[in-house]
Amino acid sequence: MTTAQEGLLKRINERITARGFCVLFGNDLAQICSPEPAGLRKLREKHIAEIEKFAADNGLSVVIRDTGLNATFRKLKPA
Repeated sequence: MTTAQEGLLKRINERITARGFCVLFGNDLAQICSPEPAGLRKLREKHIAEIEKFAADNGLSVVIRDTGLNATFRKLKPA
């Protein structure tokens, strides 16, 4: 994990603690993975997979909305 990702994770966790969730948009999500050129679906799918992996690796759930690509993170509930 990069220093930028560590900082982003800290901010996500602070917002989850304060609000119960954290919504991130393109500029912040670019710290997890590089944005793809417009119109390249395979790269969009890879981008989404990387965001989902980041969430899972850090004990978070994520809902991704494709309009402008934004992601809502929440803490995972224990099974």
